Amino acid sequence: DPSLNKNLVRSDLEVNFSEDMQKYQISNVEIITVKMPVKDAVSFTGSIAAGKSKASNENTMISTLTAEMLDKGTIYLDRFDLQKIKDSLGIKIEFSVNNDALTFSGKFITKDTKKAIELLSDQLIKPKFDKDVFDALKSELKSSLLQYENNTDFLAEGLLSRNLYNKTHR
Repeated sequence: DPSLNKNLVRSDLEVNFSEDMQKYQISNVEIITVKMPVKDAVSFTGSIAAGKSKASNENTMISTLTAEMLDKGTIYLDRFDLQKIKDSLGIKIEFSVNNDALTFSGKFITKDTKKAIELLSDQLIKPKFDKDVFDALKSELKSSLLQYENNTDFLAEGLLSRNLYNKTHR
């Protein structure tokens, strides 16, 4: 019934990116904002050229471990206090890494903008990198990699990739 779709699609929630987008340059950081129709909610994403391709061939997992560690505390807040603050305010901040970049993204409500930016900047600029947490993450990563040893899908994809691409391909 086409009339049902009318209730799901609201023209007041449409975004015209070409009209609603603004660019700002702060130092060497480019910031792009888009006004969205959801009142008092902020979503963000960003990236830093710090992906797996920046790691040495002997240590390709260091970027993954680094991304994981960013959410495990700062020099000011341990991982539990950091998470408690984010949970109490409904702030979501996540980190991931791919071949080319460290990516961060999140959501928060407008009234918590200052605190969300403070937490994000502390996580990026002043991470704690606690040795015990690092060792635990390294052990978890090693365990998950060992699980792939007998995963036929993973083994087949690896074999295909090695046959399609040369050794220097990243």
